[in-house]
Amino acid sequence: MLLVLLLPITTAYAKDSDLTPADAIVKQTVGKILASLNEDKEIIHDHGKMEHLVATTILPRFDFVYLTQLTIGEKNWTAATPQDQSNLVDEYRAFLAHLFSNSLSQYENETVSFIPLEMSPDKSSVVVKSKVVSPNEEPTEMDFKLDKTANGWMIYDIEMGGVDLIKTYKSNFKSVLENGGAANLANELHKKNQPVKSAKKE
Repeated sequence: MLLVLLLPITTAYAKDSDLTPADAIVKQTVGKILASLNEDKEIIHDHGKMEHLVATTILPRFDFVYLTQLTIGEKNWTAATPQDQSNLVDEYRAFLAHLFSNSLSQYENETVSFIPLEMSPDKSSVVVKSKVVSPNEEPTEMDFKLDKTANGWMIYDIEMGGVDLIKTYKSNFKSVLENGGAANLANELHKKNQPVKSAKKE
């Protein structure tokens, strides 16, 4: 369920006339997530349903190859073999899928409002800004960073409340990368992902 085809690394972009606008993609994705959480209140208590929601709604919108490259850095990426790159992307995708599932399981009727996006047609990267509004808390800023690919606009990073996904895990993975590169990180993430898979089977 968590396996998604790797996005090709390419500089060939789809025609602008064929692209769904970046902000529309984010709004559609967030809208589907909130609608699902509100329609089925049991999702937040059902691990299987939550992972299915993440796998079908969130993961297809992410450029996991680019996200992985930015997280581990160009030096570590180019030093890795194609197989190690592929393994790392797979494990990082699975790791983040669990992270997204756990985060959404904390849902408490939050809503999301979007700030109008202004961008020039020649831009290949854009930030869609929004605010998460909780019933009893101050709004939290959430930014979605997207790049234009051959498959349309894809999310490659999220920043919420000043916490950036890529920067956070770049720091967390630093020592692992220094002691074995991408292959070592893929192995460590595989170990972390196994307990979750085992728990699902039980």
